[in-house]
Amino acid sequence: MFKPLVEEKEMKRMFSVFLAMAFAFSMVGFAFAAEKAATAAEKATTAAEKSDIAAEKAEKAKKKAETAEKKAKKAKKAAKKAKKAEKKAEKAAEVPKADAPAAAPAPMEKK
Repeated sequence: MFKPLVEEKEMKRMFSVFLAMAFAFSMVGFAFAAEKAATAAEKATTAAEKSDIAAEKAEKAKKKAETAEKKAKKAKKAAKKAKKAEKKAEKAAEVPKADAPAAAPAPMEKK
């Protein structure tokens, strides 16, 4: 009748070559994907480490701020005490005015 264009054996070979190439391309694709995933994981790890360092620095800064706030409160209290002491010293140093008439002594009774 008619003769096929490509014989059966040759078709089987072509099919197996096609399958082998498809398998090879898929493996190459998986390799590229795995490499990209590894790079992304490495970047994520680096970012996490940087985040931890930043968190530690923020904690230290917070402690320093708290310490500074406590020192400011102590300084404010000391300033108030100094102001009170200054007022007391001013009152103690006040000299009675010379313009004011001296109090007359009380008269003594004779018996």
